[in-house]
Amino acid sequence: MRFLLVVAALGAVASTWGQAYATNKIAGLKGAKLANVLSARAAIAKHLTGRMVRIALVERRQELFWSAQAFTTRGVLLGVDLSAKDGKVDRRYDMSATAAAGYPAVTPRATLETAVRSAQKSQSGTVIEVRLDKFNSKPVWSVHLVDAKARRWGVLIDARTGKVVTGR
Repeated sequence: MRFLLVVAALGAVASTWGQAYATNKIAGLKGAKLANVLSARAAIAKHLTGRMVRIALVERRQELFWSAQAFTTRGVLLGVDLSAKDGKVDRRYDMSATAAAGYPAVTPRATLETAVRSAQKSQSGTVIEVRLDKFNSKPVWSVHLVDAKARRWGVLIDARTGKVVTGR
């Protein structure tokens, strides 16, 4: 019985911490040059070409970055991190040896931008991550949002049609 109470208390603390963390992340975007995922996508396209498979808002060294990965035409998975504050490149990296197996080997007909718009029509909030994924063996864009109450939401968008598959 005590164990269950401790687990429930830890869950409540983790949930509160997660909400505070998400709120701080979104607050950190106010006034930033790259304040949303679509402005980040446009800036990233100048530094990273190919089939985009992921963009996420990450925190390192108490600073926010938009981290993105894309496959080149030769199938190499490359990444770049841009500062959300000023849009400058923080680092570039090659991920082909470590993470390439995790992404579907398809070129989605629905663009990342289409997925973001569809997800925001389905669930209001700030997009903090978009990645190409699989759901029931089909390629989907997995879009993660944080709403005004700092709750995290996930919406799956069919990578072929751009339509909402499910929200969670």
